[in-house]
Amino acid sequence: MRKISALIHTANNERTLGRTLESLRCVDEIVIVDHRSADKTLRIAKQYGARVIHAVAGVDRGAYAVDCKFDWIFCLLPNETPSEGLEAAIFDWK
Repeated sequence: MRKISALIHTANNERTLGRTLESLRCVDEIVIVDHRSADKTLRIAKQYGARVIHAVAGVDRGAYAVDCKFDWIFCLLPNETPSEGLEAAIFDWK
């Protein structure tokens, strides 16, 4: 079976991150790259079992793909959620 990582960059996204993480039932790993959040973003990420990496100034956002365990990476924003159709397609693909 194929495995997929979700990669999300955050910065004070406590209002939307929970909904995004709830919608990621189709992934096998969630990696959060946090850019100095001062709200509850990190707490929410950890509640959903996400692995949190602290962003390093000057490092290109795409460079964090190497921190994902799996070759297939689903990149999304902390306020995005995949549609039911996309989620079903990912499950079928896996």
